[in-house]
Amino acid sequence: MGGVQSIDPSGIDETFGLPSEESRLFELDVQHIIAHESNVPLVADPLGGSYYVEWLTNKLESGAASLLEEIDRVGGMWKCLETGWLRQQFDKTTVEVQSEIDQCQRLIVGANSFQGEDGEISKKIIEGAYKVPPDDKRFGAIDRVKELRASRDQKKVTERLRDLSQAIQRGENMVRPTIEAAKAYATLGEMVGTIRMAKGYSFDPYERISEPDRTRIIRGRICEPEY
Repeated sequence: MGGVQSIDPSGIDETFGLPSEESRLFELDVQHIIAHESNVPLVADPLGGSYYVEWLTNKLESGAASLLEEIDRVGGMWKCLETGWLRQQFDKTTVEVQSEIDQCQRLIVGANSFQGEDGEISKKIIEGAYKVPPDDKRFGAIDRVKELRASRDQKKVTERLRDLSQAIQRGENMVRPTIEAAKAYATLGEMVGTIRMAKGYSFDPYERISEPDRTRIIRGRICEPEY
């Protein structure tokens, strides 16, 4: 950022002798992170005057003002918390960032780019990281859900989800309808989507999954509360 022509980082084991292969990869990745994750190279001279800092400040101010206006439209901060809108904003950003990483639109050194060969540091990271289940197990779970949906009593599932939706709309306790829906083999996603729709929200909070036909039927046949 100070305008240097080159950077020559010292290896982590250079005090003991010539840098090892692991050390060279480690230091090279430092430069990869600067180049591809910090976005510093996108600006020729980020500290050369105030134009860039002022542009970033104006952009931040504009974005914050837009977000505050959206909060007011929703009904205020308490309403944002109550409806789950605030949590949705956090989760939506997480999903979008992860999607960019998965599609290599956002480079993360060592995760989806510049992975190199596994050295001691990489092995330690791998050993301490969450172990992703093998493909056969993950896709096997998908197959089991598909098999469940094909073999269950579809009419019973629809009826139990309708009961759940009506209980939510009438302000009744939703525990028993939820248990009955689970007994009919309704999936967690179907139950959560039904609850969201009964509250007037979309089936999927991220609006990436279209509303299933079953919930359209439920929504179209909901009875008015009886007093």
